[in-house]
Amino acid sequence: MNHCFGFSSEPGCVQEESPECRTSPDQFEKRRGGFVGTASSSRCYRNDSSSIGLSDCWDQCWNDCSCVGFDTYYKNNGSGCVFWREGAQFEQSYDGSGMEYYVLNSSFPISKDNSDSGGNLYNCSFSSFLSLFLICIKLQKLNNQ
Repeated sequence: MNHCFGFSSEPGCVQEESPECRTSPDQFEKRRGGFVGTASSSRCYRNDSSSIGLSDCWDQCWNDCSCVGFDTYYKNNGSGCVFWREGAQFEQSYDGSGMEYYVLNSSFPISKDNSDSGGNLYNCSFSSFLSLFLICIKLQKLNNQ
């Protein structure tokens, strides 16, 4: 999926003014892994509105100079947003495991040794999963009534 944000010069993209904190090599890359040790709301926050999607998340994160990564909050329909701020650490997975996130390439350069450190992958995705799971259970109970 191509996005026309930031410094994109893809055909059909309109050049927009970027925040001063973003430079021309900056872009969000889809990577597998997880944001580690970010259960704190100071480094992880969300917008659980079902009326916004991936491109809204992309735009909000790009224009927030403290944002270093994002993804949709509701995986089942691609709506809502979850964001990570500066100070969050992204642990790259090189074996194909882990969830996919959009991360700012300048904040998390890819390691040259491609080895997976195998650290703790407890992150905001667990909170997202748990919330989604509880919503599904509630919906199922409502449908059974």
